[in-house]
Amino acid sequence: MLKVHIHDDEILTSFVSRSARANGVERMRSFCIDLGVNLAKIKLGDRGEVTRLSEIMGVSPDRLMHAAVERDQGTRVRVGRERFDNSRLSRMHLRFCPDCIAADLVNDPLSGPYYRYCWLLPQVVTCVEHRRPIIEATQPQGLETNSQDFCAIIEQLRKQTPALFDPGPCREPKHFELYAARRLAAGVPENPHLDALPLETIIVMSEIVGATMAHPGVSKRAIPAEQMVGVRDLGFAAIHAGRRGFIESLDKIASLAPAGSCSPHGLYGALYITLDRSRSQNSYDLFRSAMVEHAAISGRVAPGASMFGTGSSSAASRVRSVANDAGVAIDRVKRVLRAKGLTAPAGAAGLLDPTVAAVAREHFFDVWSFKEAREFLGCNLRTFNTLLAAGIVARPPASFPQGFVSRAAVVDLATRLLESCTVDESPQMVDIRGARTGGDSSVSEIIQYILGGRLPSVATKAGMPILAALRVSVDEVRQAHLPDGHVTADAARELLRLNTTGFADLLTNGFIKTTPLKHPRESWHAVPLEEIKRFRATYISLQECAEQLKLSKNAMATLARRADFAAAFPSNLIGQKIFFRAAIGQL
Repeated sequence: MLKVHIHDDEILTSFVSRSARANGVERMRSFCIDLGVNLAKIKLGDRGEVTRLSEIMGVSPDRLMHAAVERDQGTRVRVGRERFDNSRLSRMHLRFCPDCIAADLVNDPLSGPYYRYCWLLPQVVTCVEHRRPIIEATQPQGLETNSQDFCAIIEQLRKQTPALFDPGPCREPKHFELYAARRLAAGVPENPHLDALPLETIIVMSEIVGATMAHPGVSKRAIPAEQMVGVRDLGFAAIHAGRRGFIESLDKIASLAPAGSCSPHGLYGALYITLDRSRSQNSYDLFRSAMVEHAAISGRVAPGASMFGTGSSSAASRVRSVANDAGVAIDRVKRVLRAKGLTAPAGAAGLLDPTVAAVAREHFFDVWSFKEAREFLGCNLRTFNTLLAAGIVARPPASFPQGFVSRAAVVDLATRLLESCTVDESPQMVDIRGARTGGDSSVSEIIQYILGGRLPSVATKAGMPILAALRVSVDEVRQAHLPDGHVTADAARELLRLNTTGFADLLTNGFIKTTPLKHPRESWHAVPLEEIKRFRATYISLQECAEQLKLSKNAMATLARRADFAAAFPSNLIGQKIFFRAAIGQL
């Protein structure tokens, strides 16, 4: 198989797309099917699947993993060495530079073009290499299910809309665009304070500062996209200058708007939010202290305000941070806080008191998806729903997202089941699936019996999730279905030393009374122990006589016939010999 060179700023799905073309396969999806690679997992940056792909392609797994757009359990994605909220990346359009495409086709016509990191950022509107505007195109029809197949999409666009690739006007990229492209390409550091902050933080800070300077009193969302390019560069220039430039920008904002009109709490709070995921405490302190200093000088916010307290931490006081960590919507965090009688965040800043934030984080820390709970327990969705319906796993509170359950409740169930084990595993014991069939039961019933101590023999198999590991006795499960003081028909027959036909005839003719059970075991015969004692006190079977006298059944039958013992029941009613116990006593 041919190997395709992977570029430092190339996205993994683009690499797979080019590999497919280089190996004569028209579609990336078909290529992955032929290789036995899960394309959906490749798109999500699944580390195990990327490692498998690297072994097949003969490429370093570290390089492929670096190129993967990796998603976590929340709304965060990794692009190269940077992490972004998924909403900040361009997903609605295909973005590319026509000159980059043309250069790729000349340099490597067999494999085709590749997709660059910076095209994912809608804030970068100019190609820093060719000084050309980045094109935004809609997906061609017929490729909806191959939306990541970059080579196939470009080929279709070249056929359907060739004008997209015509030479266009040249324009100089903004300083912010040059910086963002360098960061995504892991270029040489140039500004220690900015380079220590996440790129997403720099983007948002640039937009907040630039929008407030250029359009005081106007929401950032109300500024057209073409104007935001200059606005963003204006804010970037301020924060790029470090502490001095940052304070100067705050001074300008204060001078442009009368006191109280530019919502300083909202401005400072929004700037605090952008520092939430700072990788460098020094960089965080640089901008935070600048805000404190400016607030003190301007008098717009009292230096002793809670947001400027020495113990203040944006990571513990931001509603978006709580929502992202929990993987839920911001509105759901607010609803949970209201349901708990706490103050929900207000205003654009979305700040939370640290104590309130801690309560919200603790609440969502206990949130576990059904998928995670099922994998932990080792069962399918149908079984898990039966556990919820039976109350074995506590139903989640109304404040939980749909399809989520309490982590503590699931772990507690597993712990209680593990503590209920009484014996070592034996060949006579079966797993819950086997007990469910053999014991005419359900998983929830068996678990309730285990937790209630109604199964004397419970074992586990090491190295498996708890529900898959449990081992029980089928006979004990069947016995557990019955009321106290009752035994199953099979157990009663053994106690009375009767054969199957004779015992069935006794039940049919009402000589042994049974207790009827409800659905789904209404056909079962639950025999009271008192009824067994009564029957044994009056009657005895030929088989039991033979056992007591240590004779064979034939010898016992001959002895009974010579002694002229009469059967207790007519032969047309009972299919075996049963005598009065008093009559046999003389033997």
